Amino acid sequence: MKDLVSEKQKLFQRSVNIVSDIDNLEILNSFLPSITGNNTLLEFCANLTKGQGAFTWTGAYGSGKSTLAVILLSLLRQKKSQIYKTAINTVSDDVLVAIDTCFAKFSNRTLIPLVGPKGNLDQILRAKLKDAFPDADLHGNLVDVFEKITKAQQIFLVIDELGKYLEDAARSNNDIFILQELAELASRSGGNFILLGILHQSFSEYTQNFDKQVRDEWQKIQGRFLDIPINITLGEQISLISAALDESETNWSQNDPYLFISNVIDEIKGRERW
Repeated sequence: MKDLVSEKQKLFQRSVNIVSDIDNLEILNSFLPSITGNNTLLEFCANLTKGQGAFTWTGAYGSGKSTLAVILLSLLRQKKSQIYKTAINTVSDDVLVAIDTCFAKFSNRTLIPLVGPKGNLDQILRAKLKDAFPDADLHGNLVDVFEKITKAQQIFLVIDELGKYLEDAARSNNDIFILQELAELASRSGGNFILLGILHQSFSEYTQNFDKQVRDEWQKIQGRFLDIPINITLGEQISLISAALDESETNWSQNDPYLFISNVIDEIKGRERW
């Protein structure tokens, strides 16, 4: 099967890092627009417009959550940038309208991507704020610091692999109340502060060995976030696999002499109306 993998589609074989890949044009150029991706962004924008400020995207490994986050962050860059001009080809027209509409009044914006934090989230976020706002006063309660900075501009904080922080907190028996405080700030900020966490399972899955009181507390914290599940359909999975395979008809005919694979593809295309 490896002989059928296209050299130009090797990007399908690795995960995306929202920090190191935020300026990676290859990620955007190799992305295949999907109904699930478009619907996720439309739901995100619709609820953001209604005043919700804290979100989680939950989905299985390989469901494209991180790539979708890179696309969203790219669509919030300067419209003259090559990143933005490339990103607009990855989503539908109604998604572009929705993003422009719900972010229209926030021309002054700072994007803060973070991946897999472990340990003291307060210290980690202060370090991120120091990098983004070197002249800001970061003393005092972290939520107050965020609130003070976001009075002058919008901050969009995206925490990918949030589950690593939750796993570490569960292992160390640390509380995660800081997430509740940040989520509450996001939802009362009027859009000045947006918090998005990306993970592959719900908060409660990390507390199965805890007593009921702790499980209930974590569940209450997750309740401050609006969760948008990302579950790509079978048709989309087949489409992704097809795009990652070699398009050479000669190579396929050599490896599929009885047309088993070709017949299956034709059948799915007819059913899915590709």
